[in-house]
Amino acid sequence: MAVAPLILTVDVGTSSLKAVVYDGSGQVVASSTQRYGYRTPEAGWAEADPESWWQALEAGAGRACERCPSTYRL
Repeated sequence: MAVAPLILTVDVGTSSLKAVVYDGSGQVVASSTQRYGYRTPEAGWAEADPESWWQALEAGAGRACERCPSTYRL
């Protein structure tokens, strides 16, 4: 049995990371959004902790893959 390819995409935004899994035809198979914060130490400033991006990537990609239907093999 042939296994269809899956594509994992990641969007790292200001306050959240989105992970989306697509099948070979471009249809969304599963997705996950992980929120994280940022600090505003002064007016007009925004600071983020890069470690929170890595943690969100690990959790978001993992959850998106877990949500894939069992008809797909990862």
